[in-house]
Amino acid sequence: MEKNNLFYSNIITVLGIESLPDDKKVELLDKIAALVERQVALRLMKQLDEASYKKFESLAEAERIGFFAQVFPDLEGVIREEVMHIKDELAGEIANDEFLNATTAE
Repeated sequence: MEKNNLFYSNIITVLGIESLPDDKKVELLDKIAALVERQVALRLMKQLDEASYKKFESLAEAERIGFFAQVFPDLEGVIREEVMHIKDELAGEIANDEFLNATTAE
């Protein structure tokens, strides 16, 4: 699938899980969202200097996204890149049937 089309495609379609029950879709989407959050946070934390990292650590969970938005003006771009990376990786696993085998085994 072309990269630009992959970015704008629905993750449910990319994963080929349209026929799963809605509760299973929601469960998978929650896991993917958590993965995106972790990947974005790890990527950004690696770029923080020591003082900024200490500031980040002192913030409550709810304040951290605002902190990242202040420190990283292109936060939205970083999120898009990580979403694209994960979609691309999952689409590759779908092509190899790895993802569906793992999700149906649960």
